[in-house]
Amino acid sequence: MISLLGLVLVLLLKNDIKLGISIIGSLTLFTSPQEVFMAGLDFRKGLGMIVAIMVTLFISEEFSCKTMKLKLIVKKSKYKIYFSKLIEAISIAISIVLVYEIVVIIGGLLGFYNIEELVNIGNIGRLIIGILIYASIGAIICFINMFFQNMFTSIIVSLAYIILNDTFSSIIKIIFTRVNMESLGIMKLLLNTQTNNLYFEIKVINCFQSFLSFLLLTSVIVIVGGKIFESTDINS
Repeated sequence: MISLLGLVLVLLLKNDIKLGISIIGSLTLFTSPQEVFMAGLDFRKGLGMIVAIMVTLFISEEFSCKTMKLKLIVKKSKYKIYFSKLIEAISIAISIVLVYEIVVIIGGLLGFYNIEELVNIGNIGRLIIGILIYASIGAIICFINMFFQNMFTSIIVSLAYIILNDTFSSIIKIIFTRVNMESLGIMKLLLNTQTNNLYFEIKVINCFQSFLSFLLLTSVIVIVGGKIFESTDINS
């Protein structure tokens, strides 16, 4: 499905068809190779919702099929189960964005558009940051699923997180500003702030900030999420 989406957009470029779609209230344009490339890296443009749904379906299936309880019966620790699901969720998220971008790049190599428009250091940095952002999203969606242990609830909360990410980030910024904690640089670790940075000149420090954000976020999810999962009963 992801490869098909990338292929369709590349074919539109080949036939010089200009396309604009309103996604989550903002207009997303697919009129140039750069815009098609960036649409995949910005999780707010639609691909993030696909990640939320795919990760939720993958994890929730194990709860509905009672696979989680079976793993406990064979004496697997809850913490190991949680960590394995986290790795799988991150892998799914990264795979989705990579498949999309690879198809877009292959389209250029096949002559559907001028590939030189995408080949530059800035876009390499953007791809690295985008992968780290999607990895973080995969970790967050995993936490949501392992917390609620219910497919319907997890999908609703996960999609709400993706759709309302800007609103959520704005609230966090206001809170930290009012308590005079801006100096901690916490705003630079927010996913929407990192995503906004994709549209400006990319520097090494931007990649480092995204990597730091991923490590910090994943560490919190592993520690907090793992403890919560260990202390709760499996619903299914």
